[in-house]
Amino acid sequence: MLREGKAKLCLAGGVDTYLEPETLEWLDENGQLHSEGNIYGFCPGEAAGFCLLTTLATARALGLQSLLEVVATSAAGEENRIKTETVVLGEGLGAAFRNLFEDAPADPVDRIICDMNGERYRGNEYGFAVIRNPGRFRDAADFETPADCWGDVGAASGPLYVSLVAEAQARNYQKGPLSLIWASSENGSRAAALLGSPGVRPSSGADGPRPTAR
Repeated sequence: MLREGKAKLCLAGGVDTYLEPETLEWLDENGQLHSEGNIYGFCPGEAAGFCLLTTLATARALGLQSLLEVVATSAAGEENRIKTETVVLGEGLGAAFRNLFEDAPADPVDRIICDMNGERYRGNEYGFAVIRNPGRFRDAADFETPADCWGDVGAASGPLYVSLVAEAQARNYQKGPLSLIWASSENGSRAAALLGSPGVRPSSGADGPRPTAR
């Protein structure tokens, strides 16, 4: 909508919670709840997060400071989903990464923040996705998993990861100019975004105004 000029400002976010008795019972029945007897389960959480997005031109016209630039975004689907009789090979997440990097600078990613939550399935998927995209990560093993301290916050993950990158940028402890955030869903959806300091430009061939995040 921003690129097409249908909107000047967009508020994107998510609100989610696992902290309902019925949901916790369902997770436990499916062997997904972290406990002494299940080290590969996850800790449920709840959160809300939102990001205000606009183009750089609009931000300047309104006197808004751009905290980050959305360099590229991508989404894909995974057919070999959790709770199915299939083996995950990272095809969906690997495709999301590949499509993302096609519209991104050639520089390797400096920081990775993701929604891996302790489930073995997620770790295996990420490993295969990295193998499918060699040379695009400064250190693919150096990734951050906020679920370690927040719990899994579901649909709120993406905008909260943006806030972590924005805070690091504002406080000058960011590892480098390019940050990759990605998240996945049990329904097979996989999404990724590449964030950069204002002024980071995509590779040649991409056009249209670039959204910025506040």
